[in-house]
Amino acid sequence: MPLAQRSIWQVAAPETRFDPLGEDLAVDVAIVGGGITGLLCAWLLSREGRRVAVLEGLRVGEGSTGNSTGNLYAPVGGHEHALADDDVAAQVWRARAEAVDRIEQIVRAEKLDCDFVRRPWITFSMDQEEDPVFGRLRGIASKAGMTLRDASGELPFPVTRAVALDGQAQFNPLSFVRGLAKRLQGANCRIHEQSRVESLEAGEPNRLRVNGRTVTAAWVILATHTPVGVLKVHAALAPYREYGIAATVSRGALPQGICWSTDPRHSLRSYRVEDRDHLVVVGYKHKVGQAEDTEAAYRELERYAAKRFAAGATHYRWSAQGYWSADGLPYVGESAHGDHVLYASGFAADGLTWAAVSAPILAAQVLGQPHPSRKLLEAGRFRPLASAVELAKENLNVLEQYLKDQPGTADADEFPQVRRGQGKTLARHGEKLAVHRDDEGRLHVVSAVCTHMQCVVRWNRAERSWDCPCHGSRFGPDGQVLEGPALAALPPRAAHTGRKP
Repeated sequence: MPLAQRSIWQVAAPETRFDPLGEDLAVDVAIVGGGITGLLCAWLLSREGRRVAVLEGLRVGEGSTGNSTGNLYAPVGGHEHALADDDVAAQVWRARAEAVDRIEQIVRAEKLDCDFVRRPWITFSMDQEEDPVFGRLRGIASKAGMTLRDASGELPFPVTRAVALDGQAQFNPLSFVRGLAKRLQGANCRIHEQSRVESLEAGEPNRLRVNGRTVTAAWVILATHTPVGVLKVHAALAPYREYGIAATVSRGALPQGICWSTDPRHSLRSYRVEDRDHLVVVGYKHKVGQAEDTEAAYRELERYAAKRFAAGATHYRWSAQGYWSADGLPYVGESAHGDHVLYASGFAADGLTWAAVSAPILAAQVLGQPHPSRKLLEAGRFRPLASAVELAKENLNVLEQYLKDQPGTADADEFPQVRRGQGKTLARHGEKLAVHRDDEGRLHVVSAVCTHMQCVVRWNRAERSWDCPCHGSRFGPDGQVLEGPALAALPPRAAHTGRKP
């Protein structure tokens, strides 16, 4: 049986238990999402006297935050290729460096036990040919007032080129958000887990339906990685999943710092848990719902770790979702829901640092204050030269997914072709069905049509989920929403007849 999905951060992070919302509630700010973005917003606003409610559909930090790399750094993932202007890139680096400092200030102020340490950020290549990324990075660093130094001799494995930026940081992101949540729960802030938003009606005030209850709020912040509901911004976001493993390795072979390889792109770091040193390897990015064999991601990472670093047994496996914007920068600010509904999205694989950049922008908007990075990341921007090609590619890809949705046919009532642990998208009596048989042999049958924008979901074997290849919504085998932008679950269907239950 495959190794259970569990990130290395979950081992050391404290447990949290916050009650589900069970009553109507009126607050100044309703924050949807209990990850790092939502909790940073709650921390900033509750300190200013605003009454805040954090509404988390699962558990605090259980989404992308608790399945991230635990790295904080000024450079942008993807080596700045999307940021065509070096001056803009330098501005971004400075904003992100300030965000890393902000995380450290909160760790110190709240006395959070989350293994926060300063470490260098290192990009390296094992290719014999000169990689142009190094020249670009040096130019951006210089404009940003930072210094990249040569680091070729600092890694415990041979490389052809390496540069380092000192003063970056690492931590356990799940310990950070759960520790912060415990500090926040009090007079000005209420946190509710297992409290998924079912609907949002923008107005004065805004109204959210949660667990059958009504939450009214002057402001709503959608800190859900991608905004819930059907919005035009989804056409400018590309959802990807990326995978991580943590494997044992001798201390001498562990890289110390945030290490990125350029060939192919992997993120490496070390972390000690349960009295064992682990090498963390993250990579194998693919569009959500568009990989035939998601288990192959883990096999590829394990082969890479074993070949390059003589890594031993893999103890932890996990994955996370990122949304890539058209121009390489997040969208932060007002949503199409209304002027008092804000969101932050498009963090790509840099969500931890971007969260610490975005939260102060969102908080300042609620407080009626200016912020120096607001215009740079404004949600309503459109940069024709930088983003037109990427927007066209993304929307063509979504159209292709709609057109290729041709599920197989189920001729038998009990779907005998679906084996234990397997999921298949089938058609019965003209309806598209998502069929999964669990390890005990029980069938779970739900509609295969995503409740967001009607694309047909596909089975993710590694994570046993139904994933939408169009806009990234994910659902459990029982149809419940795991990740938005979908709000509604996949409706259940009868397993043995053509009738709806």
